Amino acid sequence: MDSIRQFAKLPTILTGRGLGDQFLATAVTFARQTFPPQKLRVTIAAFNKRAQRLCQKAGFAEVDRFESENGGRPFLIFVRDA
Repeated sequence: MDSIRQFAKLPTILTGRGLGDQFLATAVTFARQTFPPQKLRVTIAAFNKRAQRLCQKAGFAEVDRFESENGGRPFLIFVRDA
């Protein structure tokens, strides 16, 4: 899949405050307007269940898993149509 990598992360101080939906919607809108992608991809640490539920609720589906090269931490890849 051809892709443009951008990094967006909600600062830890703002987690758990119900801002995830708005944050993800803003990131999706930005990607659509800036890059016009066919697909959107999100990589989430496997331990981050809240982020996984948020993305699934927004139409993302898990398509792959991998372990980081430095430390072997597990990550999940979610994709959805733009």
